[in-house]
Amino acid sequence: MRERIKTGLTIGVGLVLAAFTGCFFEKIAWSPDGRSIFYADYADKSKLWLWDSQTRETRRVPLRRRGADGEPVEFQATVESCRYLPSGKQVLVSMSHDNDKSSLQLLDTKTELCDHVASDTLPCADISSDGKRILYTKKGGEDGQSILQEYTQQHGERTLLSCQGQTFFFSMDPTGERVVYCPEKQGLCLLDSDKGTTRCLLAGENRIFYWPRWVDERTVVFIHRLDGQKPDNVGELQAFSVEGKTTRTLCKNVNCIYSPISFNPDRKFVVVTAARMSAGEEYDKDRPKIWQVASVNIRTGESSWLTDYPFGAVFPAFSPDGRRVAYLSGATDGGILNVLNVELKRTTFTWRDEEERLFANAESLFEAGDTDTALARWGQVAQTSVSSQLASAAKYRMAVAYLEKAKENVDAAYKARDEIEDGKLREQLGPLFDAGKPESPIP
Repeated sequence: MRERIKTGLTIGVGLVLAAFTGCFFEKIAWSPDGRSIFYADYADKSKLWLWDSQTRETRRVPLRRRGADGEPVEFQATVESCRYLPSGKQVLVSMSHDNDKSSLQLLDTKTELCDHVASDTLPCADISSDGKRILYTKKGGEDGQSILQEYTQQHGERTLLSCQGQTFFFSMDPTGERVVYCPEKQGLCLLDSDKGTTRCLLAGENRIFYWPRWVDERTVVFIHRLDGQKPDNVGELQAFSVEGKTTRTLCKNVNCIYSPISFNPDRKFVVVTAARMSAGEEYDKDRPKIWQVASVNIRTGESSWLTDYPFGAVFPAFSPDGRRVAYLSGATDGGILNVLNVELKRTTFTWRDEEERLFANAESLFEAGDTDTALARWGQVAQTSVSSQLASAAKYRMAVAYLEKAKENVDAAYKARDEIEDGKLREQLGPLFDAGKPESPIP
């Protein structure tokens, strides 16, 4: 049963999953037909992956471009974020290179070859509803300026405006004529791209705005936090009326970094990453279960938890039909893709190799109630996995399963718990052992 979020809690929330980066990326990109997902993991050398929902296969997509002789040439880069164009024929990929340079590339989904768009870019980008225009910012001079650029395949690059400080976040309205943008510590601003005029919508002062997105031509949602606020990566999801100049808080304790705002098709709901804690619970910044996926009704502000996954759930993204939500879990090194069917409350656990396949199969069996077979699969992972993180996740699941009433084996549960290398994950089991009976972490 999904619970309503208690937004009245006052808690201190810091970075939990240490493997996650501190920048702002869209890690998951659904194809417009909902069949496949491109996603970037969050390892030191982030890779680009493609999951096919029909074959259930995941494969790594190499980064290649055409060489001088016309033949494909592979190149090395760290993939930061990705986003499909509306046609489904191309994916916009943001990447960084070994020479500390960054770039935007358009990946052709048929040939899987990259075409260069721009260099020296910041990670975020936006695409017009017709897919013909791409917005991004480039680093300016030594004075810390950033330059908002527009790119079209027909005309190339043109400058829309220059800002003091870095401008990570911006969004075109449905008409493509106006852009909201957030200059560093300068508030929320509006650009009329045709007229070339700008105005401030919300003063900056000590307020910082993340991930602005147009709900319609009158309303913008974003994550708002105060500069100097502790913890510094948590804010409130808010809705702002451009005409009425009023702001409503929709959800508190939202993670600014892991929450690239994603709408369902009618744009009535948005999914974000938020802190899931019980009233009076002491906060532990290194405990991964804190970050979970919440769905928020933009009109009413009512929020529901979609996940309670013990290894964390971040970077959520609605499928084009709104029936599924994809997110990255922290069960494996670099993160792995899970896909939740919101209506059926069933999860598709994906994999990239044999160890992850066994773990994913065990997760599915456990969710379906087949604890015996799930234990056997987790046992295989725990014994053979070369990833200490995945082995710890398997042993965590074994401890929970052994404590179930139907399969109660306290000695085996303690043994599995004590063998978990991840200390924080091991500590999460404390309440289950103290209570004498488990509570399944799967909603």
